[in-house]
Amino acid sequence: MVSEAAVREVEKQRRPLGDRREITRDDLWKRIAEDMAHKPYKGLAIDLAKAAGTRSHKAADSFLRQSHALHSWQEAGRDVGRNRARPRSR
Repeated sequence: MVSEAAVREVEKQRRPLGDRREITRDDLWKRIAEDMAHKPYKGLAIDLAKAAGTRSHKAADSFLRQSHALHSWQEAGRDVGRNRARPRSR
Protein backbone atom coordinates (compact mmCIF):
# COMPACT_ATOMS: atom_id res chain seq x y z
CA MET A 1 0.00 0.00 0.00
CA VAL A 2 1.27 3.43 -0.89
CA SER A 3 -0.20 6.87 -0.50
CA GLU A 4 -0.87 8.37 -3.90
CA ALA A 5 -0.84 11.88 -2.46
CA ALA A 6 2.56 11.35 -0.83
CA VAL A 7 4.07 9.87 -3.98
CA ARG A 8 2.59 12.68 -6.06
CA GLU A 9 4.12 15.26 -3.70
CA VAL A 10 7.55 13.62 -3.90
CA GLU A 11 7.37 13.49 -7.68
CA LYS A 12 6.33 17.14 -7.78
CA GLN A 13 9.24 18.16 -5.53
CA ARG A 14 11.76 16.24 -7.63
CA ARG A 15 10.83 18.03 -10.82
CA PRO A 16 12.60 21.25 -11.86
CA LEU A 17 11.09 24.58 -10.83
CA GLY A 18 8.57 25.82 -13.33
CA ASP A 19 7.88 22.35 -14.78
CA ARG A 20 4.14 22.44 -15.41
CA ARG A 21 3.77 18.99 -16.96
CA GLU A 22 0.96 16.95 -15.52
CA ILE A 23 1.99 14.10 -13.24
CA THR A 24 0.57 10.94 -14.77
CA ARG A 25 -0.13 7.56 -13.21
CA ASP A 26 2.88 6.21 -15.12
CA ASP A 27 5.06 8.86 -13.44
CA LEU A 28 3.73 7.76 -10.05
CA TRP A 29 4.35 4.07 -10.75
CA LYS A 30 7.90 4.84 -11.96
CA ARG A 31 8.56 6.76 -8.73
CA ILE A 32 7.18 3.88 -6.63
CA ALA A 33 9.32 1.37 -8.54
CA GLU A 34 12.46 3.48 -8.09
CA ASP A 35 11.80 3.91 -4.38
CA MET A 36 11.21 0.19 -3.91
CA ALA A 37 14.40 -0.66 -5.81
CA HIS A 38 16.54 1.55 -3.56
CA LYS A 39 18.43 -0.67 -1.13
CA PRO A 40 20.41 1.14 1.56
CA TYR A 41 23.71 -0.48 2.52
CA LYS A 42 23.60 -2.60 5.65
CA GLY A 43 26.82 -3.21 7.51
CA LEU A 44 28.12 -6.76 7.49
CA ALA A 45 30.31 -8.70 9.89
CA ILE A 46 33.10 -8.60 7.30
CA ASP A 47 33.09 -4.77 7.58
CA LEU A 48 33.64 -5.06 11.32
CA ALA A 49 36.47 -7.55 10.81
CA LYS A 50 38.09 -5.29 8.20
CA ALA A 51 37.96 -2.28 10.54
CA ALA A 52 39.48 -4.31 13.38
CA GLY A 53 42.25 -5.53 11.07
CA THR A 54 43.00 -1.97 9.98
CA ARG A 55 43.28 -0.81 13.60
CA SER A 56 45.47 -3.79 14.41
CA HIS A 57 47.82 -3.03 11.51
CA LYS A 58 48.05 0.63 12.54
CA ALA A 59 48.92 -0.36 16.11
CA ALA A 60 51.61 -2.77 14.90
CA ASP A 61 53.08 -0.13 12.57
CA SER A 62 53.19 2.40 15.40
CA PHE A 63 54.93 -0.11 17.68
CA LEU A 64 57.50 -0.94 15.00
CA ARG A 65 58.25 2.74 14.34
CA GLN A 66 58.79 3.39 18.05
CA SER A 67 60.95 0.30 18.37
CA HIS A 68 63.04 1.36 15.37
CA ALA A 69 63.56 4.83 16.88
CA LEU A 70 64.57 3.33 20.22
CA HIS A 71 67.10 0.98 18.63
CA SER A 72 68.57 3.72 16.45
CA TRP A 73 69.02 5.92 19.55
CA GLN A 74 70.81 3.07 21.31
CA GLU A 75 73.04 2.48 18.28
CA ALA A 76 73.89 6.18 18.19
CA GLY A 77 75.07 5.93 21.82
CA ARG A 78 72.23 7.96 23.32
CA ASP A 79 71.14 6.94 26.78
CA VAL A 80 67.47 6.21 26.27
CA GLY A 81 66.76 6.26 30.01
CA ARG A 82 67.88 9.89 30.30
CA ASN A 83 65.20 11.01 27.85
CA ARG A 84 62.42 10.39 30.33
CA ALA A 85 61.12 13.17 32.56
CA ARG A 86 62.84 13.44 35.94
CA PRO A 87 61.09 14.56 39.10
CA ARG A 88 62.01 18.08 40.15
CA SER A 89 64.15 18.43 43.26
CA ARG A 90 62.81 20.68 46.03
